[in-house]
This record gives sequence, structure tokens and C-alpha cells, in this order.
Amino acid sequence: DALTGFALADRARDAVRGISLLEQAAAEGVADARAVLSAADSAGDGVGRDPARAAALARQAAEAGSAYGQLLLFGYYREGAGVPRDPAAAIGWLE
Repeated sequence: DALTGFALADRARDAVRGISLLEQAAAEGVADARAVLSAADSAGDGVGRDPARAAALARQAAEAGSAYGQLLLFGYYREGAGVPRDPAAAIGWLE
């Protein structure tokens, strides 16, 4: 599947292939793939840095039940990265 392919591509340090496989998995509805893409967008790891897209992907992942997405969204709201800084909203994603 796409996530397994991502792991293999990552081991080979093929970032372009890894991001492509994550995009495929995210399009198939894999919440954790959206969370990992969010982290990549936030850091600019293998893609251009895009905090707003990172926050949107984290929200999609979190709303689909991804604990990693919830943790990322907590950090984005706490820091004001891609979303307005909102400590109350940040804490809400950890509850």
C-alpha cells in the first residue's frame, strides 16, 4: 500500500517518491498520511514550506481520528503556525 511504499522510499531517502506516495495515501483517506504530510509541509521537508496547508492537513487528519494529527494541530495553535495563535484551541486538541 501507499504507506508501506512511503516507508521504503524514506529508507532510500527518495523524498519526491515518498511525498508522492503520501499524497496518494492521503487522497485514499488515510488520516495518518495527512498528518505526516502536514509535518512535511510545516518543516518544508521534501516539499515547499506551507504552514497554512500544514494546518489544514493536520485538521483533516485530527478530525479523522489521527492522534498524530491532533498533536500537530495542538502545536500549530500553540505557536500560531498556519493558524491564529490560540492556546485554548491548542489545549482542546489534546483533550
